[in-house]
Amino acid sequence: MLKKFIYKIDHYYNKDHDEYCLMIESDISKENLAMIIAGIQLKFEELVDESECIDEQHLLEILKKFYGVKDIKKEYARFLPYTCLEPSEWAMFNIFKIIDKDKGTFKIIQIDGYEARENSFYAKYKKQMEELMPADNKGFESEIRNLRDYYPFLEIEEDK
Repeated sequence: MLKKFIYKIDHYYNKDHDEYCLMIESDISKENLAMIIAGIQLKFEELVDESECIDEQHLLEILKKFYGVKDIKKEYARFLPYTCLEPSEWAMFNIFKIIDKDKGTFKIIQIDGYEARENSFYAKYKKQMEELMPADNKGFESEIRNLRDYYPFLEIEEDK
């Protein structure tokens, strides 16, 4: 059985971290998940708009559909106050040890989407990142282009 990790996916520049962060469960390593998140953002910039960030719920849908992650935010939201950081404490990965009477002791691994994207991940790990993209490239790119559900303010260009 593969070990499951609990992740908080956040973005340094979010105005309300508790509202906009994702909380997921996955057996993907933190390094690979950070590369996947960076790869999705870069693919979004390539296919949609390089000046936009991918919407958190759009990212969640892609991660669920193509990487089998489980959305656990409702179940784990009560632990978000224990994952608050001062701006100077943010890193690509921050690990929080949580002790709870019901769930026992566990870790929440925070991945900063901003750091994942900006930290030269693409240039340094392009080949590995491409290997982590789904085999169903056509369906994956179609889902990234799914603007109707997440970006009502963006103009939708119909494929010709």
